[in-house]
Amino acid sequence: MAVVQSENRETWSWFVGELLDDIGGLGTSKWSFISDRQKGLIEALKDLVPDSEHRFCIRHMYQNFKLKFKSEELKEYFWKAASTANRKDFEKYMKKIEEINPKISDDVETASDWLKKISPKHWARSFFPVHSKCDILVNNLCESFNNYILEARDKPIISMFEWIRTKLMSRLQQKRDAIGSKRSKLEDYVDDCYTKSTYLKVYSEIIHAVPGAKDYITTSFEPFKPPHMKKKRGRPKKLRRKSPDELQSTSTRKGLTHTCSKCLKTGHNKESCKNPIHPKSKFFKESIPEEISQGSQAPPMSQEPAGESTNFISKQQKESGQQFASSTKSVEQMGYQGPRNAALLGKNRTYQKRPTISEVLDKIKERSKRRQQKQFWNV
Repeated sequence: MAVVQSENRETWSWFVGELLDDIGGLGTSKWSFISDRQKGLIEALKDLVPDSEHRFCIRHMYQNFKLKFKSEELKEYFWKAASTANRKDFEKYMKKIEEINPKISDDVETASDWLKKISPKHWARSFFPVHSKCDILVNNLCESFNNYILEARDKPIISMFEWIRTKLMSRLQQKRDAIGSKRSKLEDYVDDCYTKSTYLKVYSEIIHAVPGAKDYITTSFEPFKPPHMKKKRGRPKKLRRKSPDELQSTSTRKGLTHTCSKCLKTGHNKESCKNPIHPKSKFFKESIPEEISQGSQAPPMSQEPAGESTNFISKQQKESGQQFASSTKSVEQMGYQGPRNAALLGKNRTYQKRPTISEVLDKIKERSKRRQQKQFWNV
């Protein structure tokens, strides 16, 4: 860290010269410098370290870019073009920028023209040299330190340096006291990734990037065609054939015995069943006619109501008797004969709550009386 009167080519040349003396010169090492394009720094680096890499901070570069080109889409593709490590992707994003901000006339500068003025080797990751071991694009390390000493920047020079020295030493001493209270070594609190041996192991080998399909070389040969496939008969199998020593799936139907839900016999199902319905089957009650299963009764002949509506009641009894006879005939045709079936029909008659025919006829008789009384009073 140094304090100068102003930032210009002379002061930056002095600072870079002092930095080279502190690090012992460049020698055969490859160094990378990153800055926010301060005045005079670019010329100073060209004079003192012409072979070194000089990068521009993308964040500061975008601050100048958005003064002329304010667009969220341009911002997105600008950062994508700077961050990608593939040159074809870089060209793709640059074309996107040209499409978003096309050239109208020669006098108007577009976003792509503004970016092309700056060589991509200074700001695009895909153009960085391969020997570089650092791929950062911003100088946040310096900016965070500037924010750390912001309180002391308005002080006089000696007071400022003394404030910075005291704050840094206090921070380091607090760490030492905390480690010393546990009687531990300082080296135990340094991670292995910061050691020299780990650093040499990491960069001892080079990891070569694998090219993708977009990087394939286009040739003049005829492209490969898929082989001719012959369609087999039947439904194609999706599951592979398992070996005998493999566990079979629990969802397979192989080895299961089918039981008919009508006759309750094995070997077939209800669709192909030709046997009579078993009384314990769930289809037994559904096969009984509705009039008999719900407990309808024939009107008793000995309880015929006498009176004005005798002919009407006899007609209703006749119709209900015919229905009962047809229902009984249908049951006999279905095979329900003998005392067992008769007992079952009687059993079904016991738990139904439907009114009998005699009760219905009584209600009809009462309605006819009311109708006659109403006609009498109307007269």
